[in-house]
This record gives sequence, structure tokens and C-alpha cells, in this order.
Amino acid sequence: MKNKIAITACLKRCSIAIQYNGKIYTCNEDIDATTYLVSLVDKLLKKYDINLKNMQELITISGPGSFTGIRIAQSFIKGLSFVLKIPIKCTNYFDVIHKLSYVMDNNCIAIIKSEGNQYYFHNFSNNHRGVSPIYDLLKNIPSSIIFAGEIPEIIEHSQRKFIKINDFRNAKHLLNIKISNQELKPIYINIK
Repeated sequence: MKNKIAITACLKRCSIAIQYNGKIYTCNEDIDATTYLVSLVDKLLKKYDINLKNMQELITISGPGSFTGIRIAQSFIKGLSFVLKIPIKCTNYFDVIHKLSYVMDNNCIAIIKSEGNQYYFHNFSNNHRGVSPIYDLLKNIPSSIIFAGEIPEIIEHSQRKFIKINDFRNAKHLLNIKISNQELKPIYINIK
């Protein structure tokens, strides 16, 4: 089992997970990532007497979501990678949701709340992603497709199949899922 650190951040939330010598240590704080991410990592390392020199892998997220939070987490991970000379793995929240949904085929659309009535989406059946009002997704996506992620009440009260996954931003999930490595840069999805 590799020693690794996973970090996700939004503007108002930091999630850190460290797998070290077979144990997992986590910190999830609703706190300003721009100010506190580094001190939270430092506190976790000191609390459990974790030596960064023993780390073998770093993991972070490309989005979608808070551009500032994503860049903060990625910058921190890049700095650690440079100093420790260890690799970085990067994935996105859509893939995390898909893997946490346990839908074995691609009959799934991952959705994440954006602004207003808008939702980021990734349709795994046709590999299309974007942002859309939830009503348009319901109207345009075949009923055989399972919705997974931050599910609004309109889907909960419909006849559609759905899997509600609200904690996909928790960094501990990055330690346990197989990550198909992506480029370390934020996902840009324009909101129209």
C-alpha cells in the first residue's frame, strides 16, 4: 500500500486525506482554502507524526468547481511534487462520482450543482460534458440513463433512477479509487 496524500479544495472547504503506513488520516474543514490549506496539512502531518519524505504519490482534482480552490490545491500539490520528487495523479469530480455510483457501464450522467439552477454534467454514455439547467437535462437525457451526484429534489420526485452522492469532494475517495491520470490543469466549463 503506497503512502499518499490527496487534497481537494473549494473556496470555503478543504479536504485532505493521507494514507500512511496502512492507515488513513483525514481532515475536512469548512474553512477558507486560500488561507488555511497549508496549515491544515501541516497540522495533520504533525498530529500523526507523518514524514513527508516517505510519501510516494500525490493526488488532486481538476474540477469542475471553484477555479480558485482547484488552483490552490493543484499549486500546493505541484510544490510538494517538485520538492519530494514524486508523481502527481489527477482526476475530476465526474469520474469520482461515476466510480462512487458503482454503475459498471457508462449508463450514467454525473451532475454537480453550479450556480442558480445550473448543473455541470458529464454524460458517460456519449462522453459529453457541459453545463445546463436541470430541466433541460431531464428533458434531453433518455430515462434509461442514471443520474448520479448532487441530485436536486426535482429528480428525487421523478420516476428517474438516481444515486445521490453528496460527499464526492471528500479527498479520502481519491485514495481508494483507480485514477486514470489526467493533465494537472482545471477543467473549464463555461456557464452561459
